[in-house]
Amino acid sequence: MNQVKLKNALNELGAEYNASSNELLKVLQSEVEQWIPIEDCPKYVKHSETGVIRNRSTHRVLKPNNSGYVKIRNTRGEVIAMKQSE
Repeated sequence: MNQVKLKNALNELGAEYNASSNELLKVLQSEVEQWIPIEDCPKYVKHSETGVIRNRSTHRVLKPNNSGYVKIRNTRGEVIAMKQSE
């Protein structure tokens, strides 16, 4: 892989989309990570390797309580306690 060509390509994409190369790298990295939808909870996804749960639209990672659980709402509006590992 030619790093100079890659940097130039990122700079060109950044200019085209009015974004820095660091912002483009973050987008590419997030596309590589494996986030799995949580059944009956369309607003949340879980990382396949780490088990971290985040909000699908804001990408905010939920903070677990002392027992390692996070509370999320399902499609029926019920609160579910789900184990999260880090």
